[in-house]
Amino acid sequence: MVPHVDVFKCTGCGICVRECPEGIIGLVKEKAAILSDLCVECGICAFVCPFVAIVNELPNGGYETGNIMHLSKR
Repeated sequence: MVPHVDVFKCTGCGICVRECPEGIIGLVKEKAAILSDLCVECGICAFVCPFVAIVNELPNGGYETGNIMHLSKR
């Protein structure tokens, strides 16, 4: 469940960069960028993003933003 960044929602505030315990998030062209190969999938970045720009995709096709899980419709 590696998170990905919605570049349309990301404002480049840097909160996720500061809060990532692994230090694998940086800003590229003023948008958050995650080194997916090094991600430990803790979900902190999605939890702290005030703009809901970081999304954790779930195996069932749903997604998680912050501490809210959204299930896909099947």
